Amino acid sequence: MKAIGVCGSDIHVYHGKHPYMSYPVVQGHEVSAVVEEPGAGVTNVAVGDLVTVQPQVVCGTCYPCTHGMYNDCESLKVMGFQTTGMASDYFVVDAAKALRLASAGLIEFESLITHRIPFDRYLDAYKLIEEQKDRAMKVMIEME
Repeated sequence: MKAIGVCGSDIHVYHGKHPYMSYPVVQGHEVSAVVEEPGAGVTNVAVGDLVTVQPQVVCGTCYPCTHGMYNDCESLKVMGFQTTGMASDYFVVDAAKALRLASAGLIEFESLITHRIPFDRYLDAYKLIEEQKDRAMKVMIEME
């Protein structure tokens, strides 16, 4: 993958205001890539070709799909909205390795925390992040 586009729809998802999505979801419906190795039986692309993807995931078996009307698929899902987007490959974390590094003190987390808010002011954390984007990195809700 060479690039992932961010559009207005992504911003709506980011703010939780896109009407056709639900969390959790990983973004990435606009992507470009270079073919490194075509899959078995793939004949319409070659190594080095620039490609993109169709971000709609369809069933291929319903009436619209079997008649070439994929945009009307009865199970239509769009990457980054109703199903995992292409950015998911870049958010994979080796949890065991991360835990070992954190346990050994090799990852310093405290400096990432810019604000602490008590649980009874939970919603203030959201307001703080929205209103002070340039100063709020990580807001922690403290339970006690």
